[in-house]
Amino acid sequence: MSICRRYIKSIKKCIPASRIITNMLDQIPVKCSTCEQTSLTRGNFNDHINKTCPNINIPCSASNIKCPWIGLRHEYETHLSTCKYEALRLVLTQLISDNEQLREVNQKLNSQHKKMNIHMQQVLAENQEFNLENQKLNLEIRKLNLDNKKLHIEKEQIYFQNQQLNDEIQEVRQENQWLILKQQQLTQMEQQIIRFNQLRNKTLSIQFMS
Repeated sequence: MSICRRYIKSIKKCIPASRIITNMLDQIPVKCSTCEQTSLTRGNFNDHINKTCPNINIPCSASNIKCPWIGLRHEYETHLSTCKYEALRLVLTQLISDNEQLREVNQKLNSQHKKMNIHMQQVLAENQEFNLENQKLNLEIRKLNLDNKKLHIEKEQIYFQNQQLNDEIQEVRQENQWLILKQQQLTQMEQQIIRFNQLRNKTLSIQFMS
């Protein structure tokens, strides 16, 4: 039964091989199942796969400037001779760099736009609060104006009432003066009657004596 090397590495109790054993194992000849090459050792097999195996799929060296080609290593030179991306590397590199800068600028602008939107929302919220406060103040001003009008009306009513009272007082004073005058006239009449009675009594007394 074969055991996966990755599985073996994951076993905690597995004891790593010594350097000598590893060097011996690296000298074991192996065969590449992809290109059938046999002049390989276990130690250089990974370099063969990653660097020289002609039947391994590799990306174009211009993949960093968006070339989509992926093909066998032995087809790479043929592709490279006709690769438009590699031919335009300087231009495309500059375009990609410019595009990256534009993307960063766009991200900054989007970030600023979001901040502006947040600030705008805050300003709108503050404006709404200000409008509410302004409406409350307007209502208070209206109430004060109504109260002022009521006070003005009440003041006018009091003024007219005072005028009426003053008129009534004046009438009472006039009536009082008239009564005083009448009282004086009555007093004079009483005095005249008393004098008349005295004269009459005196006259009667004289007549009686004679």
